[in-house]
Amino acid sequence: MYFAAQAPLGHSFPHTYGNEVARFVDWQLQTNPPIQDVLIDGSYDVDSQEAEKWFQRWKEGRSGFPWIDALMRQLKQEGWIHRLGRHSVACFLTRGGCYVSWERGVEVFAELLTDHEVACNVGNWMRLSCTAFFAQFYRCYSPIALGKKWDPEGSLIRRYCPELAKFDKKHIYLVARIRDRAFLADAW
Repeated sequence: MYFAAQAPLGHSFPHTYGNEVARFVDWQLQTNPPIQDVLIDGSYDVDSQEAEKWFQRWKEGRSGFPWIDALMRQLKQEGWIHRLGRHSVACFLTRGGCYVSWERGVEVFAELLTDHEVACNVGNWMRLSCTAFFAQFYRCYSPIALGKKWDPEGSLIRRYCPELAKFDKKHIYLVARIRDRAFLADAW
């Protein structure tokens, strides 16, 4: 399906601008529109210093949410994360926490995934950010509840966030409930 959607759009498929099949959402850190007929080069204006800071923390695995941080660190170290992990970090970056454009996530996954493929990567980011051309995807993954469900012992967090390894399983996901996420992220 994603290959068929990409075929008529070519270079505009991985961007909001010029992409006839993507719904427009006024995300922060969107790709700059092309100048006349020049291709979009992936550059973006930092329209919010806070959004840029959260994007960088998400990318580095320092968001302050242990499940998200462990997944992003795994991606950086191994070049792969499970499908549900990909859903978690995509939802967190876009609709679930940072409100940053899906295009930023596409670029990070293109850089880090060993199984990267353009059409599937872009299509899934559009779907998980609810900007896709087909039926809306309304599920919003909790950065706490999904991890607790799939990894109740916190093994993934302990492996990729060793600074949290000594937390009891009862508390390892609760670290994220501290109101001031910036404090927590800076503390790591």
